[in-house]
Amino acid sequence: MQINTLWIHPLALYSRRADLDVRNRLIADPCFNIAAAGAILSSYLAEEHGDLMRAVGDYHSHTRLLNLSYRAKVIRSAARLFEPVPGR
Repeated sequence: MQINTLWIHPLALYSRRADLDVRNRLIADPCFNIAAAGAILSSYLAEEHGDLMRAVGDYHSHTRLLNLSYRAKVIRSAARLFEPVPGR
């Protein structure tokens, strides 16, 4: 997942690793990357008192318009995943 570089230092503190090691692992280690993204999303979920869509929007931006736009994009993408497949 895409993780903003502003998260490198907080993730380094959390994981007790050097900033450069965190940066490299975010790029090269998919499991570390997903775990980091999950930790970030979890922090936003707590910040938003369990409101998943607000947390998803926060993951992208705290700017209201960008947040709302990203939420709509995620919902459209999720809806496409569950569209009926013709012929099935």
